[in-house]
Amino acid sequence: MDGIKLNALCVKAVDYKDNRTLLTLCTVEKGKINAAIRGAKSEKSKLRFAASLLCFGEYVLAEKNGFYTVTNCTLIDGFYDVRRELDKFYAAFAVIEALDKLTEPNTDISDYIIPAINALKEINYGREPYLNLLAYLVESLRLAGYSFNLSVCMSCGDKAYPPYFDISLGGGVCLKCKR
Repeated sequence: MDGIKLNALCVKAVDYKDNRTLLTLCTVEKGKINAAIRGAKSEKSKLRFAASLLCFGEYVLAEKNGFYTVTNCTLIDGFYDVRRELDKFYAAFAVIEALDKLTEPNTDISDYIIPAINALKEINYGREPYLNLLAYLVESLRLAGYSFNLSVCMSCGDKAYPPYFDISLGGGVCLKCKR
């Protein structure tokens, strides 16, 4: 059975019923989608890896009535080294959490997914997990419309040192304007 082939990163996996898992997959081709995978909880399952967070692979999906089911997956990278060091673990999971929260289903998320994959590679294989996480978060928040001129207060216009980030204003504020 031929299916839709998508390069996807698994950002969420939720157990559903006895033998199904619902996945949230972030793809360049179709954006963020949900897909079910059967039997992935079994220790003998050939697709168990495909239902794990941080799995980046070529997923083959069958579509029926607008619902997707994973039928196959070829692993591209599992980012397994992040599980060996706590700093890498936190940084990698913060990347996928941000990717999940900053993107909407069925929209173009290519501006977010490619930097996320690159950040995960740097976190997994590099030496500075928090710097790579910070670079990804700054870029993602910039794409979401948040300004990062932290040297000038967005509220009063004074010099903002030390700078504080105000999420409601979307930028930096000074000490006297911080909430």
